[in-house]
Amino acid sequence: MKISVILSAYNGSRFLECQLDSLVQQTMCPDEVLLIDDCSTDGGATQEIFEGYVRKYPFMRSIRNEKNLGWKASFMHGVEIATGDVLFFCDQDDIWMPTKIEKSLDAMLCTKAEGVVTGCLNIDMSGTPLTHGHFSGEVISNKYTFDRKFYYTKQVGAAMAVKKEFVEKYLELWNPLMAHDQFIQAMLLLFGKLAYVDEPLIEHRIHGFNATGKRSYLLEKRIEDTKSHLNFVASLLDKSSSNLDSDKIKGLYGCKEFLSKRLNALEKKSVARWLSILSCGLTYYPTWRTWYGDLIAICRGNS
Repeated sequence: MKISVILSAYNGSRFLECQLDSLVQQTMCPDEVLLIDDCSTDGGATQEIFEGYVRKYPFMRSIRNEKNLGWKASFMHGVEIATGDVLFFCDQDDIWMPTKIEKSLDAMLCTKAEGVVTGCLNIDMSGTPLTHGHFSGEVISNKYTFDRKFYYTKQVGAAMAVKKEFVEKYLELWNPLMAHDQFIQAMLLLFGKLAYVDEPLIEHRIHGFNATGKRSYLLEKRIEDTKSHLNFVASLLDKSSSNLDSDKIKGLYGCKEFLSKRLNALEKKSVARWLSILSCGLTYYPTWRTWYGDLIAICRGNS
């Protein structure tokens, strides 16, 4: 199987070389590494690093987007142009363990799965391990079940790999507001099979400039995200319900009802309608903080 690694970067020069070095040091060398510069504004620093590695390693290819796509669309662009059978997703500031590709691919092949997810260890800016973020295989597998919040990202995308053939079947269901890992993880839960590696195979760097993991109480952002989720679920019911069993279809209708009520409460800035969401059950929210965060956003929107 041909292996492609997709790395999308934006002003990523600070930690980029550590990440690229960890790709070069893999026990199973990738066949292709796409280095995508999403129109960085760092005076050419990110592009210069890319070009330096491309000169040394013929399996690396440097690409600069014609315009800034944002990290979500940039990764999905990488999915479209990658030539590998199995796609790995790579952030600009992490570190991969030397056996990440080898162990991930072994797990997929042994279980005949379309995708794989591994554990990760969170580190700080200096590389010191943090006390949270080290997931065992049991915790990972428990997180990856089809439930009322299946469309929320359950693990960082850099801990995941997927067969390109599988993703291509469902590309029409993706919308630009969805992260690549969020979309692919949801597709795997609905239509595919996931393998798990009971070991942290990436060091995921946490710092103040991460593209993900930031909590926002902006009402407009929550409305946008909820619309995205609602459109996604509606598209699944409209285009793919014939490929799903009755339990999943029932679950999707439950998600659609919840998301419609949540969107209505946010758009109307209504505390009463926010409380009415309780009739659907709080288990549709990824955490109670998200539910409470809606209240904060509504109150701030009314002030």
